[in-house]
Amino acid sequence: MKKATLMFGSVPLKPNQIHKFRGFVGNLFSEHDIVHNHDRETGKSIYRYPLIQFKLINDAPAIVSITEQAVNLFGELFMKLNRIEIDGLEIPIHEKDLKIEEFPSVFQTKHSCTIWQAPGWA
Repeated sequence: MKKATLMFGSVPLKPNQIHKFRGFVGNLFSEHDIVHNHDRETGKSIYRYPLIQFKLINDAPAIVSITEQAVNLFGELFMKLNRIEIDGLEIPIHEKDLKIEEFPSVFQTKHSCTIWQAPGWA
């Protein structure tokens, strides 16, 4: 499984602004539901684990993507970000730090289960 983290070290965001950062990016890339987890036609939420997440890491805003699909889209879209707009304030992005990691998938393990019936149960 792949994981990519894009850090914006030069962007001063507060913890209470991360949801606005997510909203700005979600609107900017609205054609990709994997970014914002909303159906484009109905506007309803798509209930799934968020494969692209918006966080503060060491006081810097970051976008984290999980899985090959999200990492591929990530590189295509987010490296193009050159500004963020929060509460009407335009914040230029002068610095980006991209880190891509690969982890063994925990979902590839196989488990076996024995089903047995207790005496007296039909």
